[in-house]
Amino acid sequence: MLKRWLPFLIIASLAACTPAQDQLVFPEDVKVPYGEMNTAISLENLPVMENSMKNDEPFIIKIKNTTSSDVIFSKGYGIEIFSYKNSEWENIQNNFYYPEGNQQLPPSDVWPSGIIVSVVPKVLELKEPIDIFVFISGNINSPDGELVGAYYTYTLLPNEEFK
Repeated sequence: MLKRWLPFLIIASLAACTPAQDQLVFPEDVKVPYGEMNTAISLENLPVMENSMKNDEPFIIKIKNTTSSDVIFSKGYGIEIFSYKNSEWENIQNNFYYPEGNQQLPPSDVWPSGIIVSVVPKVLELKEPIDIFVFISGNINSPDGELVGAYYTYTLLPNEEFK
């Protein structure tokens, strides 16, 4: 009888260990509420770029605009990088240089259907993998200038020199 219930028990125990996504509270620096993330804009990993996911190496992502209006980003596309460990947010250095001035992203039905950007997260003396969150924010190009945002999570791996 235990054999029949074992898969259910394993799934139930894993679900109990995973915090509910809607209970995640973002750092104070991130102004877009959790429930509004990844709705007007989204971030996508570009597997064709063969991202290494390693510390202090470029991670290339695509920003897509799913609205019918342009989205305006301030310098650096409003990118912020954080890790979340021990129930606390820690700001991660981004070693990528972005051009001065605002950047404009047209809707996805207008060519090009997104902007390719890089982030280069750097954690000093990273010795074990950590989960990081890449946040991005901008404003809809409209009279009210609604704030929109997206985030992407991945595991940042240490470079060989720190293993």
